[in-house]
Amino acid sequence: SEFKAYVLGSGESQCNDDLACLTMASMDRQGLEAIRSLHRQLDDDANGAVDLSESDEFLREELQYENGAEKRQRAFHRNDDMHISVKELWEAWVRSEVHNWTVEQTTEWLASSVELPQYVPIFIMHRVTGATLPRLAVSNMQYLSNVLGIKDPIHKQKIALKAMDVVLFGPPKDYTNYLKDLILVTLLLGALIGCWYAYRQNKNSRRHLRRMMKDMESLHKAELALENLQKELESAKQEKEFATTEKQDLERKLQEQREDAGELRTSYS
Repeated sequence: SEFKAYVLGSGESQCNDDLACLTMASMDRQGLEAIRSLHRQLDDDANGAVDLSESDEFLREELQYENGAEKRQRAFHRNDDMHISVKELWEAWVRSEVHNWTVEQTTEWLASSVELPQYVPIFIMHRVTGATLPRLAVSNMQYLSNVLGIKDPIHKQKIALKAMDVVLFGPPKDYTNYLKDLILVTLLLGALIGCWYAYRQNKNSRRHLRRMMKDMESLHKAELALENLQKELESAKQEKEFATTEKQDLERKLQEQREDAGELRTSYS
């Protein structure tokens, strides 16, 4: 048919006989045309395929990515030959998470990622979903100006670049989840540090307790030794007193014997 010929075009860079691609394209002809337009923007040498150098240049110059460009580039180049045709770009788009965004998800992206919440009512009124984003991303900005009625050129440029980013390279990083993950990691790290500190304190307490028990045991032994020494001293004192008493008794007896002997000699004489 005429529409099939329009979709297929010529060469391998089109949808060929992929029934799913044709079905989706027939339902969203404007979306397909927007994807073709985006592909032309990336395809600098107009050879029908976007290679690594072209996507890298687009990320760094058009979208001004400094950090994280390699990761988004890998997400873009899903096929093995690292060359993206219109067909592959369209198929990747219709299977992407962003394509299935609801109006609520799209307006959340507009408010949080694009940071233009004043246009949320307009997006809701026109039922702008994820599938509409390629039309926001094309360079002529007709949808932004004529349908949505956005006049500010800076805002239109910002919406177009952000839409181009999510259409080609996937949804932006969820900073809410990132913050939650950061808080969780921080809490986990804090818990680990707390456990380590408690373990160290417990280990130190056990070591101090063992040292205290050892010191108490040494003190007890010293007390026993002192008590034994006191007993020995008391025993030695008693023995000394006994020896002194014995000596005194012997001396007294000797003295008495001498006196008795003297009296006997006197009586005999």
